[in-house]
Amino acid sequence: MVADRLFTLTYINEMMPSFSHERIKILEKLDFKLSKQGDSKLSQKIGGREAFFAFRYTLDHYFKHNILPSQKTLMVERARKIIQQCIESEEKLSDKERECMYCFHRLMSGMNWDDYNMEPTIRDLHD
Repeated sequence: MVADRLFTLTYINEMMPSFSHERIKILEKLDFKLSKQGDSKLSQKIGGREAFFAFRYTLDHYFKHNILPSQKTLMVERARKIIQQCIESEEKLSDKERECMYCFHRLMSGMNWDDYNMEPTIRDLHD
């Protein structure tokens, strides 16, 4: 679920037209929820939006009231630090290295990605 949420946020940020009313509405709702988060500066930190959108949602969805809000805030901060490390590491890569990394991730995901329309299909064991 975390990966799905990260892909969704990437789609919202990178693929939806910036002037789209739907995109604006989604991001405003995210900003509102972030403002109610235990760490009010989370949205300003590298990886903060991503950690909240993906990880906090997953915690709330699967664990609801089994984990205290303060514990969730700590867990989201840990996830944010990991995301920040990933972003900083990726920034150090050259364009060719980055392209190679993404090819590797597509291969390891167990999916075939059609380069033309980005439609994934599940790989056969014989591929």
